[in-house]
Amino acid sequence: MEIPLTILYTYSLHGALDRLPRLYTLIRALRSKAAGRVLLFDLGASCSPVIWPCALTGGRSTLVALDGMGYDAANIVGSADDDARIKLGDNVRMILVDNDYPWRDGDLVATTPDATTAINPDEITLHIVLRPASTTRLDGPDGKRLFLAGVGGEQVGSVGLKLMNDCPPQLIDHAVHDLLPTTFPDPTISGIVEFVRAEARYAEKRRGAKS
Repeated sequence: MEIPLTILYTYSLHGALDRLPRLYTLIRALRSKAAGRVLLFDLGASCSPVIWPCALTGGRSTLVALDGMGYDAANIVGSADDDARIKLGDNVRMILVDNDYPWRDGDLVATTPDATTAINPDEITLHIVLRPASTTRLDGPDGKRLFLAGVGGEQVGSVGLKLMNDCPPQLIDHAVHDLLPTTFPDPTISGIVEFVRAEARYAEKRRGAKS
């Protein structure tokens, strides 16, 4: 039995909240054309400590916005504080992936390349590596490990696969889609971005009052 799967992904957003409403419009368009189930991941560098409000929130600001955009998981290594998982708690549905915490859904798993969790290849159909690679490819001794080519902060990567019960997955196609300047911003995500900024301003004010 062949099961189609589409993976969409981003990288190096660097806390550019203004870009997210337009990026979501592109993601939504790609979702509408995709075959089968669609998964959405961020490969890392979603926030930068030199960008407000990333520095103020320890990288949580962009993660809240990505959760509102429907991401399944995000690699938070190097882009969020160690306590981001605790502080966000149940406020986000998206899985925060680091070296100790994988994303898993049935026989699909996504990890960092330096994951400490042992993955039994006999129990999975596909192992997605959440860090940019030189090329998009299926690799590993069992052919189940998917590496994703890097994309820029104004791009979305897409990968089409076929999953099969009795043999390794097949890579059908992959592409990089540019975010055009004319892309219209999604109003719902614009609202989420404004909420994130308002929360950051409030936190900044409280921090100033305590100092």
